[in-house]
Order: sequence, then structure tokens, then C-alpha cells
Amino acid sequence: MKSCELIVSYVHETLLLGAILATVCKIGCIIYLHGHIGVGKSVICKGFLRKLGYTGHINSPTYNLIQSYLFTNKYVCHFDFYRLTSSEEVECIGIEEYFNNNTICLIEWPKKMLESVIPKADVMLTINYFDLKESRKITMRSGSALGDEILDAFLKCWKLYT
Repeated sequence: MKSCELIVSYVHETLLLGAILATVCKIGCIIYLHGHIGVGKSVICKGFLRKLGYTGHINSPTYNLIQSYLFTNKYVCHFDFYRLTSSEEVECIGIEEYFNNNTICLIEWPKKMLESVIPKADVMLTINYFDLKESRKITMRSGSALGDEILDAFLKCWKLYT
């Protein structure tokens, strides 16, 4: 399992991080996003989706749990499990259908109670406030061989842009 830590400015570099992640991400990848409310999880998802070409409004799917985006050769599903209180809630929406080889899954608030329902992450991002909330400390960890590949490719690209 590989890991790295980055310090990013709140909006510009956080969007860039999402965009670079989209560039190196592979279809079938599962990405967990951990962090407090308002720390930037959805900003990373926004950078990710913009890089893939989505031009519509993007926000966290807090109330509808899932927002799906169709691109030429793949789906991206953005999940927000903040309001869930049991694994049964997510099972009722047919969650297993979203985890397949044609979909990249971005999961905000992956909770312990969901471990039996959702697959393990290939890449995990933990975002924390840093420097009086002006910046963010982002810890990226891989959780699989695919995650190792993505993290290696991400770091190479990140060095080119920062």
C-alpha cells in the first residue's frame, strides 16, 4: 500500500488534484473521500468531472445519494453517504449495480457500516483543514494494485503541474 501527503490551496489546487486524478484514473476504480463537512471532498469531485468534460452543475448528492455521469466510454458515479444510518438503506437502492468494470466510483462519506455492502477502495483520500483553514492537507493511500498504479501516475503528473 502506497501513500503520500500533499498540502493544497483550498480551491485552485484542490480542483487541479481532482483533474489530475481523473487523468490517471482507470475505469472500474473506486475512490473513497474522507473529511469533515466543507473540507473539499466535492471540490475534488468537481475537478474530476470537469476534466472529463462535464459542463453542467456539480454538487454533492447529499439528498439523492448518487449522481451518475455518462461519458463517451465510461460512467462516473458520485456517491454521498453522509445521511445514511444503516447498510440496509444503501442495499435498497441496488448499490451493487454501480460497481462494475464500466464505472468509476467517487464515494464521499464511506462509512464503516457499509464495508459489507460496498467494495474496498482502490484509492483513499483523507482531507483535513491545514494552516487556519486556508489550505488542505490531503493524504492519499492506495488500497489495491490498481490503486498503486493510479497513485504512481498521479504523483508523476502532480509534480509537472506544481
